[in-house]
Amino acid sequence: MVAVRLRPLWKNETDNNEVSIVKILDEKLVILRDPQDFDDEKNELRKNRTREKRYAFDFAFDENTETDKVF
Repeated sequence: MVAVRLRPLWKNETDNNEVSIVKILDEKLVILRDPQDFDDEKNELRKNRTREKRYAFDFAFDENTETDKVF
């Protein structure tokens, strides 16, 4: 079995207005969004094109999950 846990952004990351590109769905599916999607929102050529990646795990926990639940 494979489990992953998303860490919260560090303070210096939030201070630099960085955003998380990771999203957890259904407690099994992890989606990594393309970081350029956030930078190129006005770029018309990339508008309908996505480079997101999807990964499936036995368990996927978000940044708010307590350690007790993980174990």
